[in-house]
Amino acid sequence: MTVETKVKKVIAQKIANIDIDDIVPYQFKLPASPYVASNQTNIDIDFIKSKASYLLKFCDVLIIEGAGGLMVPIKQDYFMIDLIKEFQCKTILISPSSLGSINDTLLSQMALKNANIKYNWYINLYKNKQEFQ
Repeated sequence: MTVETKVKKVIAQKIANIDIDDIVPYQFKLPASPYVASNQTNIDIDFIKSKASYLLKFCDVLIIEGAGGLMVPIKQDYFMIDLIKEFQCKTILISPSSLGSINDTLLSQMALKNANIKYNWYINLYKNKQEFQ
């Protein structure tokens, strides 16, 4: 058995224990913030944390994406930035390269600093495909 075959076998065994409900524990039809899209379904942060702990058994690095921005509400008074604090994880702020992004980036950096969250930040140049490459 080649090394490549062994690696594929190990990956297949690990992935067999994971399904979409582990990766995306809450799924809503409405493309809106979790608080709005949930239609008053209780979003249990401990449940999200337990799913992350489960996934960590299968990988060396787990990336948790908080799409939409730091102040997107998950619950009525609980935001993406609160989830970052809860996980106490490395934080990466991704900023777009579009009009208005300087303001958004500076506001996000201010929010992270005020919350005492250390972070790295990067600019996504995808909209300018020549620069992106």
